[in-house]
Amino acid sequence: MGFVITLIILYNIFGKSNPKVYHKVHSDLPKIIGGLIALSIFGSAIPALLGAGIGLLVAFSPFIAIGWLIKTLSGNKKRALQYEESKYTGRSGGTSMSFENKLKTPLPKSVRKRRKIVDKFNKRFELNLTDAEVDRIVDASYASIEWEVEIYAMTKELTTINEWYRGQTAFVRAYMKAFYVQQISSDFAMQERICFEAFDQIMRETKPERFASIDACVTYINNTFMTGFDEQTFMIAYRYLEKKGRRYKLPQLGVARNDGGLSDLMSKYDGDDIYDTASAYDEMSMDDLAQQYDSMDANNPVLSESDVEVIPPTRNFPDKQPEPEKRRATTYRGR
Repeated sequence: MGFVITLIILYNIFGKSNPKVYHKVHSDLPKIIGGLIALSIFGSAIPALLGAGIGLLVAFSPFIAIGWLIKTLSGNKKRALQYEESKYTGRSGGTSMSFENKLKTPLPKSVRKRRKIVDKFNKRFELNLTDAEVDRIVDASYASIEWEVEIYAMTKELTTINEWYRGQTAFVRAYMKAFYVQQISSDFAMQERICFEAFDQIMRETKPERFASIDACVTYINNTFMTGFDEQTFMIAYRYLEKKGRRYKLPQLGVARNDGGLSDLMSKYDGDDIYDTASAYDEMSMDDLAQQYDSMDANNPVLSESDVEVIPPTRNFPDKQPEPEKRRATTYRGR
């Protein structure tokens, strides 16, 4: 209690003469006085309370550590998902250095473990990545946040490959799936250029508008180039080029018409007379069929040799050719 009185006296002597100290302490002076009074009254219980708090902290330290770990991992995963969804949209501030420094995906730091993730995904969904290309992707994931997010996307539980095409980097994923021979760059901007030029070359040389359907165009592409496109990857490539300002015409889709000639032809083969004739033959017995074939033979008898007339040739050729005429030799005598 004497300590509190001493502080009040010192404040009145020096605090009021110093404007800075007065303005800082005057507003909180009642709280300070109340805290000092409580400290003087309950000061003897502080060591016991401090010891009890330390004991509780030690007892619950495993649970506190587990809770902190779960919160950290879930927070990192949430930030990675938010970045992947908002990539190239501007909502996350782009790929600025400040945001990249804050982003942490729950990928392992080990090169071997990251390579295992890419290898497993490559074999499961047949991406045709070579060992060198896998190593390049793994190495790039330590310097490029885009490649790190791509490897993280491979850790998700996917039912089909179609779920992997979600997101703003679907063009890269469609490229890795559709092309049997690929070019992988550690620089993601260069990788985007590789995808653009590959898609543009295929569309330019194929000219999709000359085909009757998208499926026919995809079949032609796969037979001409070393690719394995399907309808979905083809449309991802087409929309990506369209977004970049490179527009191509798709096949003209029309509805089949029921023309008159086609209707007549179908009615000819769909008539009841054919089915009536077929059913009549089915109902005939073997004896009836035999009698019918006998009557057919009677109406069309086989010709005998006497009925065949031999037509002589129009020109008579001699059996033996005449011998050439012999010419007499003439002898001249001298006079």
